[in-house]
Amino acid sequence: MNKPMYLMLFVVGAFLLLGCCSATGKVSESNPSGNTAATSTSSPSSPAESAKPNVVSAPPAQSANVENAKIGKMYTIDYSGSKYEVTLLNAEFAHSTGYFDKTNYLMANFEIKNIGDESQFVSLEIYALDSTGEKYDNTIAFGVSDKYSKTLDWLKKLPPGTKTSGWTAIEISENITSLDLFFEYTNYFSSKPNYIKWVITKNE
Repeated sequence: MNKPMYLMLFVVGAFLLLGCCSATGKVSESNPSGNTAATSTSSPSSPAESAKPNVVSAPPAQSANVENAKIGKMYTIDYSGSKYEVTLLNAEFAHSTGYFDKTNYLMANFEIKNIGDESQFVSLEIYALDSTGEKYDNTIAFGVSDKYSKTLDWLKKLPPGTKTSGWTAIEISENITSLDLFFEYTNYFSSKPNYIKWVITKNE
């Protein structure tokens, strides 16, 4: 087979791969009976920089695929062959108790349940943004209360009907009183990640 034929087969194969792997998705609020409402649907997109999920230069715009959420509400995500429920059970501002070093955290307590028909690997991308667009990633909290000892697994295989839960810590600046907390879900073939967003405000 000559080189032009090899090249043509490579291009056709690449288009077929992208066509199969591109996906639409939706997130919806679930009520206690299991019904859903307030659906937000994503759009198909081409492969790009989602392979770098930690690079965020500004908060996602309102025109992006963002579902504004409430603490305690369950949200069903149906995306790229996966179906699971996400609930932010609680969010609190906390700090370490060290005498010389005081580190400030946003502590977020999540529950994630696989409600699909197949086992899924849940890989979590949770972070916070302040009003200037500065991004704060998850970390390990040291010197905080024992109430936060059950931590959320960041990569876990969930068989159908099982769940994972626990606290995730985000180190923040001392003077912050309000943050947008994001749960990002996407895949490596999507250039426009999808988000669930909670507005977290410190009670003085």
